[in-house]
Order: sequence, then C-alpha cells, then structure tokens
Amino acid sequence: NDGDGYTDCDDPVCQTDPACLTGSETDCADGADNDGDGYTDCDDPDCMYDANCAGMFETNCADGADDDGDGYTDCEDPDCGGDPVCTPSAGAIIITEIMFNPAMVTDTEGEYVELYNTVPTPFSLTGCTLSDDNTTISLDGVVIPASGYLVFVKNVEPGVNGGVWNGYPLGAIALNNAGDTVTLACGTEVIHWVSYPDLGFTPGYSYQLDVNHLDASDAAISSNWCAAMDMYGAGDYGTPGSTNSTCF
Repeated sequence: NDGDGYTDCDDPVCQTDPACLTGSETDCADGADNDGDGYTDCDDPDCMYDANCAGMFETNCADGADDDGDGYTDCEDPDCGGDPVCTPSAGAIIITEIMFNPAMVTDTEGEYVELYNTVPTPFSLTGCTLSDDNTTISLDGVVIPASGYLVFVKNVEPGVNGGVWNGYPLGAIALNNAGDTVTLACGTEVIHWVSYPDLGFTPGYSYQLDVNHLDASDAAISSNWCAAMDMYGAGDYGTPGSTNSTCF
C-alpha cells in the first residue's frame, strides 16, 4: 500500500497489527525473545518501529541521515539490509577474483573470493549469501562500500593467510582446485556467478577479471579473465581487496 516494496506482514509498519503478531517479537520491552529468533526486545528488527525502540534503528534508508546515531548512514547501516533501496540488483556487485590454490600458505588459510561494487552506492549484504558448488555462507551484517572491493578469505589473519588484509570469513567454503562455481545471491535473486574450470594454473596465482572489464557483461567473457600478475603479501599473486591488474 505504501510503495516501499514490502507487502502486508512483511512491512515493518504492520508489526503491531494483530494479524501479523505470529512469529514476531510481540513485546519489545519484556526482556524475552518472543519469537525465538535469538534477538530480544530492541535487538530484534521486528521492533524497529516500536516506540520503546525509538532512535535505535535506521528507520529511513534513503534520507542521508544517521537515524540511529551508530555512525552508519542509510545503506551503510546493517539495519537497512533487505530494504529495497539497499538491495543490489543482478550485476550490481560482481565477483572479480578467486584464489583457489595459494602456494605460500595452505588452501585452508589462504583461499579467497573478491567482490566489486560496480555502482556508487553502498549495499548491506544482510539477506545475501555466497556459495560454491558445495557450501553456502550467510553475509548478514556485511556492507560493501560504494564503488569498492570486499574480500572473503579462509583465515582473516594477514600473518596466517598469506597477506590478505581486511578480509571477512569465507567460512566453510572450500574452493575446488579442479573447477568450481562461485555465486552471490540476495534472497532468491542471483546477483552474479563465476565458473572456473581446471585452469592448469601454477599454484599461487589467482583467477582475476581484467581491471578494464569490471562489469557483469564483460565478466561473462572468459577472455577477460587471466592469472593475476601482481605479487602480494607472502609471495602469491593476486590483488585481494584492491584494484585488479590487466590481462593483456
């Protein structure tokens, strides 16, 4: 009814409507987790519009203001995850680099996947997932900066993972050296995916998208991908979390 992209009980405005109370935080000031989702009172997004929680959530994700005073504005705030204004469309975020077989550290420490935001708007990745052929991880709470990179790595400690800084956990994903498919999805929509075959790469080189082809259409052309050429950290080749090199 209000054109915000949410219908009936999915709309936070309806959270106090009797028809929508089942399965939600029904009392935002009783110290109890009413809906059993692990969040109590004002920690639960169900309470975003409750008077007891005023000023504790980013209630407007497109007003240019830090509504809850947490230092994050609009789509930079994880509270805005799932808001239509802050949800990336297909191709807005692309996969730009995959290190599936590091040489200077083990795969279980140094594998990584890099994302690039192709638009000048930050996105909350709450409600999004990253997966390979076997495993899916949640990206809840992660924000990708406007026109910026984000890297997910097996071990977030640079001294252990071969020199990847500012990484987020890649979790249980284990990239297959003989070929795999990496997929970014938000809700039911696939935002981007990349498949790589058994490339025959020398261990220690990432599979990267040419810096001059950072869009979804060009990323679908295999000739725009190549082995990385820039050394990082302990001596492997790649540009985790920063500008890719050219392929030609």
